[in-house]
Formats: sequence, structure tokens, C-alpha cells
Amino acid sequence: MNEIVSYGDNEVVIRTSNNIELAYNQPLILSPTNLITNKTTSIDNDEDIAFLIKLKPEVLIFTNIVASHFPPKVRTKFEAHAIGVELMSLGAACRTYNLLVSEGRKVVLIVRF
Repeated sequence: MNEIVSYGDNEVVIRTSNNIELAYNQPLILSPTNLITNKTTSIDNDEDIAFLIKLKPEVLIFTNIVASHFPPKVRTKFEAHAIGVELMSLGAACRTYNLLVSEGRKVVLIVRF
């Protein structure tokens, strides 16, 4: 299970399911079973939205996106698949991710710096 060990303004440290700690300072997508660092996602791109839907989360947490910049039509696309969407600061997102993972929830965190 992937969990967040620590975070700062420009870095997230993740303990992977192999019990290895890795520091990242570039965008990433994290779930309890996936760590994707080679793909950036855009909420303006239908292909990226479809990619996130295929991960089948219960909740998507986006970091560093202002609510006014998150189009309602995109939220509706996720909600049509019973996927909740949350927009949070990096710290709040990391804490929420770890809490939901500890509860066994299907959560995907999209980290942007």
C-alpha cells in the first residue's frame, strides 16, 4: 500500500508497497496500489479524464487547483461514474489521502506543484 510519509512546498515523500521511501518533486498520480510519475493530467483533456475514471476511485483529490478553475462539466463527468472530487492544498490532500487509505477507501491523489 502506498502512503505519504511527508510533504513540503515542493516535495512529497512516499513509502511504496515495497516499503521503499521515494521523494518526488514533479507531478504524480498516487493510489494505494499505483504510483504514476510519467503522466500529467489536465482537467481540460477528455483523454486524461477518461484515464482517471479507468482507475475506478471513489474519490479523486486534486492539489493546487482553485475551485473557480475546475469546470463544473468536468466534475459532472466524474460524478456520473460515482467518483467524488475534492480540491485541496497539498498538505490537506496528503493527510486526507492517508486517512482514506487507512480506511480501505479507493482514493486517487493527483499532485501538482
